[in-house]
Amino acid sequence: MHKKIKCLYTVNNSKCFSKEGILVDFWLDFPSHLLSQDFELQIIQPYYDEVEKLNISLEKLDREITLTLGERQCKLEFLKGILHNKIPIIFIKCNIFDHNLSNFDDIVMEDFDLIYQISFFNHAVLEYIKLNYFIPDVIHCNGFETGLIPVLIKKLYYNISIFNKIFTIIFIKDFSEQGNFDPSYFGITGLPWTCYNLYEMEFWGNFSLLKAGIIFSDGVLFWSNKKNMKYYIEEHSFGFKGILENRKKTFWTFPVGVDYSKLKCNYSLRNYEKNKIINKKKLIDKLNLKIKPSLPLIALVGSLELYTHDEKFDSFIDILYDLDVGFIICGSVNKKIITHSRNYSKAYRDKFGFITSLDNKHLSNILGSCDMLLITKLQEKFPLLHLYSLGYGTIPIVSNLYAITEGIERYNYSTMIGNGFCFETGNISALLGKIITATNIMYHEKHSTFIIKNAMKTNFNINDSVRKYTQIIKTIINRKSVK
Repeated sequence: MHKKIKCLYTVNNSKCFSKEGILVDFWLDFPSHLLSQDFELQIIQPYYDEVEKLNISLEKLDREITLTLGERQCKLEFLKGILHNKIPIIFIKCNIFDHNLSNFDDIVMEDFDLIYQISFFNHAVLEYIKLNYFIPDVIHCNGFETGLIPVLIKKLYYNISIFNKIFTIIFIKDFSEQGNFDPSYFGITGLPWTCYNLYEMEFWGNFSLLKAGIIFSDGVLFWSNKKNMKYYIEEHSFGFKGILENRKKTFWTFPVGVDYSKLKCNYSLRNYEKNKIINKKKLIDKLNLKIKPSLPLIALVGSLELYTHDEKFDSFIDILYDLDVGFIICGSVNKKIITHSRNYSKAYRDKFGFITSLDNKHLSNILGSCDMLLITKLQEKFPLLHLYSLGYGTIPIVSNLYAITEGIERYNYSTMIGNGFCFETGNISALLGKIITATNIMYHEKHSTFIIKNAMKTNFNINDSVRKYTQIIKTIINRKSVK
């Protein structure tokens, strides 16, 4: 019988779940697809207070441990549940995980509590393995928040035989999220101070959890479909260029993919125009907008807060109103920002429709009705929304932050190649300019036809991602077996 690869998939983010307990983050959506391949899998993550809102039946495992790091001691409990009747998930419960400190909107990177939380979680993952409930072939580490796991195995757990057969990979989606901390917190990690050196964890006067994961893991996977990775790493690796060059034999790019069945489009390229107009008319009527369905409709997703401090912001809203375009404004924060702008009046309601809560049904309706999708900021709940929009022929206009430009090829007016638009983050003039450029393209029959075709022919199927991931894992296993 074919032996399956046993994978322990680590995650440190409670916001991977919607209120209904649905997986909404790529990092947790992806493992559900691995089960259809050669994997036996468990997800493991901290038990945050948000988990109590989920409709998951949890069973407390019969063994618990007490762990001491620095000046803190914590009793660890392990709770097991099943997601969607198929994915085993282990929650590690202790009082340090009461609140999710990994929200990047609020995080202070030198936070004393944060390094405690990360250290306890990383140690707890390995203590769970020691209890023999599940001994994996591979530990999948997600980002810097699980970057301590590879170094702990090599430096602290190396004399425990079960860990000699386990290999680790670290999965990175953005090199700017590094987990850099002041050296005064290093003792909290439980690692010997000998690890704090230029060749291991020291990074520009701090210690870096992402560097630790890259240096000590058996494989480094990067979340990307980009063709020219050499150029990208030179420009956007945030100080990790030399480190990655040293790991080039065990560095793989990992293609991004989405499950198109989650936000299924009700039309194809063949009947795009007819159905898009029908969908748009329904949404316009529902939101009581006073615009013709023939006008372009732009959906705004992602907060405008970053731009409100610009002295041009009120003028920006006024100019949007003057454009021959309708807007669907998503989110309660954006509604408050726009309705409180200096010149906002009842007349603006003719062109500005508001949807304050988002779920899959709303998103499918928005993508199927709008001509363009404006994303000003990475969405924690829907980080790959721009890839879904391509399948709808809804042209993305995105911030140039890496995670939301992935899969977007900027449209070239001369060659008519490309599927979207990018603007400089935080620059309100650049944002406005790109909205106007995109609108002009959509008004131009020839160019709008080309960019819509380019978008809808783009394919980022998650099954391709799963196949590539499986190949990489098998390659790493074979290399380690030879050694």
